[in-house]
Amino acid sequence: MRMTEKPRKTFTAFAHVGAFARIVATLDLDSGRWALFGVAGNDAVFVQKARGGVREWSSLDRLAEFCRSSGIARFEVHNATVNAVGQCNNRI
Repeated sequence: MRMTEKPRKTFTAFAHVGAFARIVATLDLDSGRWALFGVAGNDAVFVQKARGGVREWSSLDRLAEFCRSSGIARFEVHNATVNAVGQCNNRI
């Protein structure tokens, strides 16, 4: 799976037009922070921070609030994490 980053407005627009098959929240077990990405074909499209890099949230509640404010009504929560090179880490 190839990883890309898109700014909030672009990510939200993709979600609204149905470009994502799924929207997934993952927990980084090292930092304890949550990331959000949409699955589009073979791409994982992450929400981008204002200055570049993957946007992270300190809690699942804050991530859910972002989704509500962006009009995203449904997302999945996965225990597996995706690291910086796009590999899945199933450490639980």
